[in-house]
Amino acid sequence: MAADLPADQLGAEAIRVEPLSPAVGLLIEGVDLQRLNSGAAAMIQDLWQLGGALLFRAQTTPEAAALRLTTVLANGPFTHTDASAHAAAAIIGTHWKMPGAEHAIPPKALVFAPALGSPSPPALMLAGMEAAADTLRMEDPEFLATLSGLHCAHTPDGAEHPLVLHHPQSGEACLYPPPVGGQGFADAERLMDHVAQARFCWRYEWQPGDVLALDPRAVRCRWEETPGSTLAECVVVPGSAPLPPERAGLTGLV
Repeated sequence: MAADLPADQLGAEAIRVEPLSPAVGLLIEGVDLQRLNSGAAAMIQDLWQLGGALLFRAQTTPEAAALRLTTVLANGPFTHTDASAHAAAAIIGTHWKMPGAEHAIPPKALVFAPALGSPSPPALMLAGMEAAADTLRMEDPEFLATLSGLHCAHTPDGAEHPLVLHHPQSGEACLYPPPVGGQGFADAERLMDHVAQARFCWRYEWQPGDVLALDPRAVRCRWEETPGSTLAECVVVPGSAPLPPERAGLTGLV
């Protein structure tokens, strides 16, 4: 449901919030991330726990806006983690992944922004894992109960994580599936078939001025080649740790 919030509470213009898809993401319009007052910042912190991904459009300087957004998220329930840049590098590729799952503690937020005038980044497919868990609870509770007792590493040398992760902030159950190649349990294909369903997914194609924040603990990702873009043409946001040239990409900051 879209919501218009009073201008006198949140700044010079009303802020409009609406779902990106039934399963994942919120679109937030009418906000300049570099000119937030305390009310708007608090609202963003609240929405962050609901949407799994937040998309802000029409930012005049996306890189600076992304840096400001990381400050807002870090001043809420999140703290800075050095794992973020490594997590961003890990999601570059064409397989479904939970960003940062190679670390013992996944990053709490990733914020992306292509620089204005840069080559268009590839499309990013997002899948909401809280919705996937909720649906499994209704449609196959026995399978969900089986998953709840299992752990799996997402990379050969990575840490093991529960296949059903309870989000530290909301307490809600989110499926936390490993990518292809990280599977180490008998029902891997069955789980993959469930979480890859179109009803949990949203395909995001970048527009100039976009800033996207996503919660790596609740959102599954996959980069996709699109006309006019390649995986090698993503943009590293200034201020973040540089990536090797062969894996340069949009870099998480929180």
